[in-house]
Amino acid sequence: MSDKRTDSEDNATKDFFQSLFCMKDEATLTDVVVVVGEAEFSCHRVILAAASEFFKAAITTDMREAREGQITLYDVTADVFSTLLSSIYEHKNVLTDHNLFDVWAAADMLQMRSIIAQCVVKCKKIFDTKLSTENCVDLLTKVSLLDHRAKQRALKFIRNHFTDMNIQLKMRLFKVGELKSLLNMKRLNVHSENNIIGNILLWFEGNQHSKPAGRDSSDSKTATSLSAPGSVSVHDFADILECTRYLLISEACLHGTLAIHPLIKSDPRCRSIVEKISYY
Repeated sequence: MSDKRTDSEDNATKDFFQSLFCMKDEATLTDVVVVVGEAEFSCHRVILAAASEFFKAAITTDMREAREGQITLYDVTADVFSTLLSSIYEHKNVLTDHNLFDVWAAADMLQMRSIIAQCVVKCKKIFDTKLSTENCVDLLTKVSLLDHRAKQRALKFIRNHFTDMNIQLKMRLFKVGELKSLLNMKRLNVHSENNIIGNILLWFEGNQHSKPAGRDSSDSKTATSLSAPGSVSVHDFADILECTRYLLISEACLHGTLAIHPLIKSDPRCRSIVEKISYY
């Protein structure tokens, strides 16, 4: 028997999903309402449960949503959920370069394995054809929590092009974990360790929600400013500094930049690293 689908089989599948979509669109036999913001979507429990482990758990367990026939979603927009429903009910690929990461994040939250698999394939195509120094940092931030392989691929690309101005200008977008992963990679393309120190100082200052204190401020005021609620902390900076090859920095960088920086002066671990370099 041939594994190839016949035209009649394809047409039958297409007709089935077209009928299914019409039933949803006309609210025929729908038995659950999904609320997303101000929007409400009439759906079929069995369809949602088949497509999503999240919905399966909500519908088949003794949760309030199952009893009341209404499920409220957060952290997803109505447009994105509508796109997910189109994929489920119409059995078509709804992914574009524009909506990929929003749809992927929602599918990941709702545990929609089939759509997640489509997202992985689409992401690989983008990386294969469009990855550049202009978009690599943005792509890293988008895939970081969604796909480990894509994250590692983005990090390797950034490692190989780290001195490119497009990447340097977006340094502030790195999360702590991403920056640590990058610095721990072998063969990081950089002119010298002095550049690394300068970059992470700029990264730290760019991730402060409050204005950093001036260099002539007292240590206590500096510590308060550089540890503002919701900002990257000095402890994060110390962790990142440990990831560098700080023993290779020049004396000019040590005494002219690192040792006198208010961030270094405010944290015991950072001061300890500076002392270690001085003794080296």
